[in-house]
Amino acid sequence: MAMRARERSAAVVIVIALAGCAAPGEGDVDQASAGTVAIEVDVKRALLGSDTVGGAAINVSVDERGTVTLDGFVDSEAERREALRLAREALGGGAPIDALEVR
Repeated sequence: MAMRARERSAAVVIVIALAGCAAPGEGDVDQASAGTVAIEVDVKRALLGSDTVGGAAINVSVDERGTVTLDGFVDSEAERREALRLAREALGGGAPIDALEVR
């Protein structure tokens, strides 16, 4: 359990740090990009805040249309279902694409 707390803390720091980053050579992040980053951060925060989901092992990506994809590894089907539920809740009911693998 202590490892999950450390993983969550480290991942939160990384997500927050990356949220403000633009690609090299880009100026200010435009509204669409800022919205995409905000969605990604909201979903990742929900996953990392859970005691039952290993959020650090789940990648969250958002394409230019706002479609959210979860990929990475989970320990069980129950963890997969919970990760998808948390993502839907963070999205306000939207359905993320499930690319998670059970190990």
